[in-house]
Amino acid sequence: MSPFSGANFDRPAIAEKHPIVFYGLRIRQMHREKFLFSKVRGVAACLLPTFGDLKLKPFMSFEK
Repeated sequence: MSPFSGANFDRPAIAEKHPIVFYGLRIRQMHREKFLFSKVRGVAACLLPTFGDLKLKPFMSFEK
């Protein structure tokens, strides 16, 4: 049993003593959020090319 597992896992105290552990937990939380919103990001990735074209058209018209 590691001291960081179980019901006595005091996140703020460990974060103060071990910043690396705190950042590790934050990174894990971010990865979990990325996994949850992967479908939303997939839809956004499909829409991004059209938005990119809309943004680039004014600049392309200046190049003529």
